[in-house]
Amino acid sequence: LELLCEDDMEFKKEMIRLYRTHSYQYLKQLETAIQEKDVSSIRFLATAIKNGSDNIGAVYLRDFVGLIIKMASIENTSFMNKQYKKIQDILDTTLEEFEKKMPG
Repeated sequence: LELLCEDDMEFKKEMIRLYRTHSYQYLKQLETAIQEKDVSSIRFLATAIKNGSDNIGAVYLRDFVGLIIKMASIENTSFMNKQYKKIQDILDTTLEEFEKKMPG
């Protein structure tokens, strides 16, 4: 994010806003996919969250969601269901940290 935005705070704020909006939309859909044991949708949505997290520099969330993708490949929906709340908590914390770094 730092390389992409450089010193353009407005652009940085917009990137974080878009990341927040899309990540929470994908997260809600991911919850449904996990409950329905829809492995294809789980992979797709988790990959979308992972890629967005990578683009914005949220490395811990990227890596954690990567684990969900691996579990989807072995269809371990029980594990994924247990980890859903943790993904949401990490996303919340990540966004709070980004916003603290933003001036005014």
